[in-house]
Amino acid sequence: TLTDSGTFLAYKGDLALEPVVETGAMLLNVYSVIAINPEKHPGTDLEMASNLVAFLNSPEIQELIGSYGVEQYGVPLFIPCASTEPEE
Repeated sequence: TLTDSGTFLAYKGDLALEPVVETGAMLLNVYSVIAINPEKHPGTDLEMASNLVAFLNSPEIQELIGSYGVEQYGVPLFIPCASTEPEE
């Protein structure tokens, strides 16, 4: 059975499963957010999209993302990795 760590933690009391891999790059599941070009996609609200990007990248929200799940499962369900700098 394959599952993500959040689902495993939520159901581990009901399942007879043992993790095979718990750490490593192969488990990365990166979510990204970008504001799209309103010239190519008419009707796009660039200001609102940019505000959402800034909100999600803010230190406060990154901290919230990084602590999500700790109270209930003892470990965070997500590892924040936001950056406003492009990678080379």
